[in-house]
Amino acid sequence: MKNGYFRLVELEQGFGVHFWPPEDGGEKIMIAEVVDYLEKNNLIYDLSVLKEKIDAGVKDTVFLGTGPCPMISESYKLSISEDKMTAILRFYPPSGKGFKLLSVEEMVRDLRFREITFGIQTENLQHFFAAREYCKDIIAAKGKEIVYGKDAKIDYYFNTDIHARPTVREDGSVDFFNLNAINNCTENMLLAQITPEIKGESGRNIKGEVLEAPAVKAAYFRYNRNCETSEDKLQLFAKVNGHVTLVDGMVFVSDVYEVEDVDNSTGNIDYEGSVQINGNVLSNFTVRAKGNVIVSGVVEGATIVADGNIIITRGMNGMNKGVLSAGGNIIAKFLENSTVEADGYVQTESILHSNVRAGKYVEVNG
Repeated sequence: MKNGYFRLVELEQGFGVHFWPPEDGGEKIMIAEVVDYLEKNNLIYDLSVLKEKIDAGVKDTVFLGTGPCPMISESYKLSISEDKMTAILRFYPPSGKGFKLLSVEEMVRDLRFREITFGIQTENLQHFFAAREYCKDIIAAKGKEIVYGKDAKIDYYFNTDIHARPTVREDGSVDFFNLNAINNCTENMLLAQITPEIKGESGRNIKGEVLEAPAVKAAYFRYNRNCETSEDKLQLFAKVNGHVTLVDGMVFVSDVYEVEDVDNSTGNIDYEGSVQINGNVLSNFTVRAKGNVIVSGVVEGATIVADGNIIITRGMNGMNKGVLSAGGNIIAKFLENSTVEADGYVQTESILHSNVRAGKYVEVNG
């Protein structure tokens, strides 16, 4: 591929400009470029004739004037990009009797004189002067682009946006008893991980001016006492079984899940730690805990299952459907119309119309 180009040549009656068309898909001669060259060298021309010959796309010559052909040395046009990251050279041939050709060394000196001191593409210049293809853009200098860094980021491996939402069953119906309001976590569970920041690299334009890379942001964990980090501070783990939340960028792990009442606002509870219920447990709801369950109010026809102890301050009226099951002990003020089973002991003031079993003993002291 070779671009079309032009050159001043001697003619029998004087001199003119000769056109060579492009080869193998090269760029066509640009009329504006020819006009600029002729005007720069104070040569008179007929624009319509020039355009006609160039548009024809064949070798041809346009007569310009009588007398000897002007002696014009090999020349070039320098273009510098607005961001001062690239310098483009475009060379033009000497006239038929041109007396001077440029050299690589001279070209480099000219560039430095124009304050182009960085990224000079000497190899490109050498290639041109070895082959001399005119009217073709040559990258003479190229700056070093800024390498942009990346801010650190934290990936959380739990739901960071908890809102009580009912579970949608496979048949499309909605289960309002399971609201997905708990992020259960287990001891040594990976909660979050930091991908460290990557610092950028400064650049430099062809004038030698340093282009500073923007600063990047580091990241670090904020967490409570039930969490711990890896030695490199890039991973965060839970120290206990419990419930994990993210509040204002801080990770909280609690081994006690505390609610006021177990009702439609909470749904069923299935928790890896202990559960503290400050109010009541309404009928048809289920509470499961790997630790203890403590209820400050009353329990209606609900199900409570705990690996540890169950303590009910005011007692339980199970309405013939309530169930208590503990891996430890069960302590309640009263038990009525309930099914109760403990691997340890059961202690209460009264039992009415209930099935009660204990691994150790049942104590009724009311």
